[in-house]
Amino acid sequence: MKTVLLFVLFGISAYSQKDSLAVEIDGGTINRDKLEMLLNDVTRQIDEAMDLDKKSDFLSQRGVLFLAMGNYSKSNLDFLTIIEIDKGHVPEAYYYKAITNSLLGKSDCESFRKAKSLGYETDWTNVKIFCSDL
Repeated sequence: MKTVLLFVLFGISAYSQKDSLAVEIDGGTINRDKLEMLLNDVTRQIDEAMDLDKKSDFLSQRGVLFLAMGNYSKSNLDFLTIIEIDKGHVPEAYYYKAITNSLLGKSDCESFRKAKSLGYETDWTNVKIFCSDL
């Protein structure tokens, strides 16, 4: 269900190929080695970023990579960090925080509602899987 759910919400799906993880993002397949390279690159960029807006952009990218790789805890931490440091990215961060919490088995309708109230744009009918009142 998680794979299908991610595909519906983000255009991301993960599947195994000969004992290795492959992730499909918007129709293109990326294998685990490429994801690890992207992850290392974006982590370096986070460490080097002096501007909070750029740091938040890179944290968001890394959070989505962790999400695609199934590492929901690390993804959640990146989005929590964004909420703490950069108010400009908060609607998106609340949305992804709620997604990762939901995938970790924690209901987080409050964060979904917060993202929606701050103007995050998505197809909210898909989110009703987690919170029927959205």
